[in-house]
Amino acid sequence: MTNFVKLLLGRIKGSKPAPDHVFCGAAGACTLFVDTNGILNAASASLPTLIPGASGGTCFVGAFLPEDRARLQAALAHTAPSRTRAHARRADGSIGAFDLHIDPKDEGAAVMLIDRTEDKQRHERSERAAEKARADARASASALADLSHEMKTPLNAVIGFADAIRRETFGPLGNEKYAEYIGDIHTSGTHLLDLVESILDLARIEAKRLTFSPVLSDPAAIAYECAAMVREPAQKGGLNLIVDIADDIPECMIDPRAVRQILLNLLSNAVKFTSDGEVRLSIQIDQDTEVPKIVFTVKDTGIGMSDEEMARLGPRFTDIQGAGVRGAEGTGLGLSLVFKLAELHGGTLTISSAPGEGVCARVALPLTMPNRSGISDTTPSTRTPRRKAENTPRPAPTDSQAQANLAKDAALNTPLTQLERIEAYRREVAKRQKNPAA
Repeated sequence: MTNFVKLLLGRIKGSKPAPDHVFCGAAGACTLFVDTNGILNAASASLPTLIPGASGGTCFVGAFLPEDRARLQAALAHTAPSRTRAHARRADGSIGAFDLHIDPKDEGAAVMLIDRTEDKQRHERSERAAEKARADARASASALADLSHEMKTPLNAVIGFADAIRRETFGPLGNEKYAEYIGDIHTSGTHLLDLVESILDLARIEAKRLTFSPVLSDPAAIAYECAAMVREPAQKGGLNLIVDIADDIPECMIDPRAVRQILLNLLSNAVKFTSDGEVRLSIQIDQDTEVPKIVFTVKDTGIGMSDEEMARLGPRFTDIQGAGVRGAEGTGLGLSLVFKLAELHGGTLTISSAPGEGVCARVALPLTMPNRSGISDTTPSTRTPRRKAENTPRPAPTDSQAQANLAKDAALNTPLTQLERIEAYRREVAKRQKNPAA
């Protein structure tokens, strides 16, 4: 018998004064020795309080659950120190989880046994709580998506009625104050609808109900469409809107809806927070990465952001810029949506800025090309070079053409004409009156 076993037996029998707690077994732990035949030869006094089924002179492995015995037997036979976990019935009748630190010796193995049941239970409770929180978050996002969708119907009607009155579709208004007020109603309703649509898309992403649908698309055409849609407010603010597209931009597999929303949100923010100077939209190919990227950059000469504001940027809703330079409030929803859409697209959004030096937002998306088999790859195709577009770009889609293109994308939920809004609202009201539970 080795000195280790003699020392262990001596301490367990109390032949040594004041044995240390680690050796003899602190609360929830004990030491023991199993011989080469798997028989428990010696154990500290705390073993019976942990595993009543393990006693001297019996098969140690037999005290554990059948499904763990083969693994434990193999661990005891190892010639190098090892660690495993096994389960056994505890003194209170419950099934406990035990860590076994096994140190091989000539005559068998010395084992440190530690009861990890409470740790395991805490971990399982934490996992259950986390999963419940995730499920609750998904349910909340789903409910918010449904609510936002329901809000769009009356908002479309309000905007439709306001637009019909503003345009005097059915005759003159009379007092010019009415025209002023109806203009305010139309502007406010349109702004509120934009917010609801942003909330709806964020909720859809959180609830995993917004899918990524790449199709072969022309990034340049999408960029011109988006520029056309913000050109009027940019010109009213005295800004130069510049579109600068590299010559080698190919058609590629992207989600046109997601890219439109990304660019429109970034361009709208740039116009909103720039008092003078320019807003520049550029597209380039980045070949310096493992996977080639198509990079959309929106850079302005606006008020910029401080280091503190930059530190608060992220995919969650943050109102970091407050009011725009022309009094338009910034909610942070647009930037949150850009973060989420870029991530959904497999890309990234990076932002650089300094107070008074404007903001540079860079969205890098994987450059994926279709091959002849219909499977996407990352080899850029060649196409006729396009010239760079400055303040007066090549013939770009007009505002009406851009709106028509967006309207083809049903998922974008672009604004309807005033009469379509009114008729849609009336049909919805009639449907609800006929079937209140719908």
